[in-house]
Amino acid sequence: MAKNSSMTQRSIRFLFRVLTILTIDLLVSFINSQIVFLDLFWNKTTVTLVGMAFVVLLFYFLMEYIDHWTTAVLKFTVGVGRMVRFKKTAIILIMAALFYIQYLCYYRLWFGRWPAIPGYL
Repeated sequence: MAKNSSMTQRSIRFLFRVLTILTIDLLVSFINSQIVFLDLFWNKTTVTLVGMAFVVLLFYFLMEYIDHWTTAVLKFTVGVGRMVRFKKTAIILIMAALFYIQYLCYYRLWFGRWPAIPGYL
């Protein structure tokens, strides 16, 4: 049982890191799309340097806390899982929902509109 639990924790830790990396990339992509318009106010060299500095700072501080956040989310998820009858299913559904939300955000960022959801739009 402990081996199965350990595998579940490793899987959750891996999925959370993937979500974190995708979230950071989504933020950087959004920042890049906004920085392009700053050349209307500053010269392109300054805009490039400011954008690069911002991305480095963002990655530096977020990467420093990823392990801390991963551990905290893992403890929270395991704690919630103890209260739910089908804890593995609940965890998988939560992760799937988070991935779907990120998919929607990437789609919106890249194509400028929300994706059509069959049956709703």
